[in-house]
Amino acid sequence: MSKSLGNFFILRDVLAEYPAEMLRYFLIASHYRSPIHYSQENLQSAHAALQRLYTSLHGLLSAKAQRDDYSNVVNEYQKKFRAAMDDDFNTPDALAVLFEIVREINRLRETDFQKAVLLAQFLKEQASVLGILQQDPDQFLKASLKDDNAEKIE
Repeated sequence: MSKSLGNFFILRDVLAEYPAEMLRYFLIASHYRSPIHYSQENLQSAHAALQRLYTSLHGLLSAKAQRDDYSNVVNEYQKKFRAAMDDDFNTPDALAVLFEIVREINRLRETDFQKAVLLAQFLKEQASVLGILQQDPDQFLKASLKDDNAEKIE
């Protein structure tokens, strides 16, 4: 990017068009030493990823679960997440661990609801390290639905 070529963007302008969390996800999806390829498609991919994460939390965070067997449920994922972060702040690998948790939550949702609730709570805690999943899932998903419908109308 070069200011003289005019192929740059101002963060203020991007934030006026896209939610901050979406931009944050977009930035952490690449390793901090790697080039970041800014495009509408990549921002939409970030939005889709956030929708998947929030969808997995839908209906689980308000439920109560027994915290006594919490460590047994999350131990493996916690080790993987920490290893990724300890490996030169490898946020793409850390996000991959979050999506492993999402797959497990979706699998357990029907068979072991309590375990799914524990994993959802853990997912939200780990995502907070990266500064994502800080909104209420229902509010995020409703806003996303409005945005998707507005795009179809235009």
